Amino acid sequence: MKAWQKTFILIYGLVSIALLIVNAAAQSRDRRVEAIRNYRTWAKGNDKPLYLEPSVGARCAGPLPEDLKPNPHVPRYFTVYVNETGRKAFFAKDDATFPSGSVIVKEKYPAIRRAHGAYSAPDFSATPELLTVMIKHDPGYDKANGDWEFFACDGNGNPMRGSVKHCQACHQRTASPTHVFRYYVPSPTSQSLRAFANLLSQI
Repeated sequence: MKAWQKTFILIYGLVSIALLIVNAAAQSRDRRVEAIRNYRTWAKGNDKPLYLEPSVGARCAGPLPEDLKPNPHVPRYFTVYVNETGRKAFFAKDDATFPSGSVIVKEKYPAIRRAHGAYSAPDFSATPELLTVMIKHDPGYDKANGDWEFFACDGNGNPMRGSVKHCQACHQRTASPTHVFRYYVPSPTSQSLRAFANLLSQI
C-alpha cells in the first residue's frame, strides 16, 4: 500500500470518528430538549414563584463562564414543575421512589432592582434566566446521585455545556434518599383544597 493511500485511510478514519461523536452529541441534545418540551403544562411543585435567598441562588447556577455568572447579591424566584411520570412520588406525603422517566424542571428568574437598592418580583411570563433539570434513569445509571441526570438549560430550553457537580453535591445533602428537595411542596390538605377550588370553578 502506498503512503498516500495510508494517509487517506487514516484521515478518513479520523473524520468518521469525529462525525460519530458529533452525531452522538446531537442525539443527546435532542433527547434532553424533548424531555422538557412543554414543561409549563406539567404539575407545579409550588403554587406561586418562591423567593430564593441570594446566597442560595448564587450556588444554584448553571455551568456558565465566570464573566456570565449570576450576580450573587440579586435575589431570585423559582417555580418547580414535574412531569406526569414523577407526579405521584413528588407530591407523596412521605418519601416515595421516583420511577424511571420522571423529570423535574426548576425555573429561575432574577428579581428586578428598583430605586434605593430595593428588589421586586420580575415578570414571570417573560423568558426565565435559567432552567435546571433532573431526569430519573434506570437503576445503575448513577448510583451516587440516585440515578438522576442533572443538566442546565438557558431560558429557551437549550442545554448548556459544563460541569453540574455543584448540582449533584447539593442534592446529595438532602435528608431524603430521593435526592429531591420538596420542602416547598404544598401539604396534602392544601392540595385537596386547591383541587376542590378548581372543581368549583368549573361548575
